[in-house]
Amino acid sequence: SHGIRPSSTSRGRGDGYKIQLIESAERKPRQRTTDYRDADAESIERGMRAGELLKIVNTPARKYERTRRHELVRNRVEAVGAD
Repeated sequence: SHGIRPSSTSRGRGDGYKIQLIESAERKPRQRTTDYRDADAESIERGMRAGELLKIVNTPARKYERTRRHELVRNRVEAVGAD
């Protein structure tokens, strides 16, 4: 019974298209949990108050970071109480 809020961070055709697609399948758009259950009222309200998502920036490694070989560092754990 809960609608979904359009987002300005959508890509491609946008949320308006997504909502039309859902409704064309005679389904009602709603917010769900990661296991596809209906979200509770508190989660929906928290989502409505959330700020805009920041764009993810994946900075590629510099050339020397990709070609340089590093020695593998292994942590050693000393046994306690072993004589």
